[in-house]
Amino acid sequence: MPKGVAVGSLVIEEKVTSSGSGDVLLARQPGLGRRVLVRTLRRDCLGDPALVQRFRRAARMAARVTHSNVQQVFDLFAWQGDHYLVREYVEGESLRAWLDRLGSPPPEVARCLALELARGVEALHAAGIIHADLRAENVRVGHWGEVKLGALGSARTSAELDVPAAEPSACT
Repeated sequence: MPKGVAVGSLVIEEKVTSSGSGDVLLARQPGLGRRVLVRTLRRDCLGDPALVQRFRRAARMAARVTHSNVQQVFDLFAWQGDHYLVREYVEGESLRAWLDRLGSPPPEVARCLALELARGVEALHAAGIIHADLRAENVRVGHWGEVKLGALGSARTSAELDVPAAEPSACT
């Protein structure tokens, strides 16, 4: 999608990446003065009802969780025949890119990363969600040190996996 194209209230800035089912775009929400990530579903995938259902289901699951260590979902909509998922933009890089660039972190930094990831996983579990694809590529490390779980496309509910939802700990 070309730069500057309007999609609803969004203005597309650039394509970040592509996958087999769609693109991830960086966009602006001029009315709110913020940048967001937009996940699209390719038109040729719209003929697969199961894929469309998974796309919408993952967005709804992620929207149930509001936590500082989980990438927020802001919107899910269809516009001119295309499907869009709008989520929080974390300026930074994936944990994989961060580790590749800096190497193994000192123990105190590794502990902080692990704690932030554990808090995000705990928030998901408290909502009855199992991430199911937790890896460095699906974690964002922001320029200000924030650590956020994203990519809930493979997530499952604890009911689907017959796992009881976690109780929040006293340490959150």
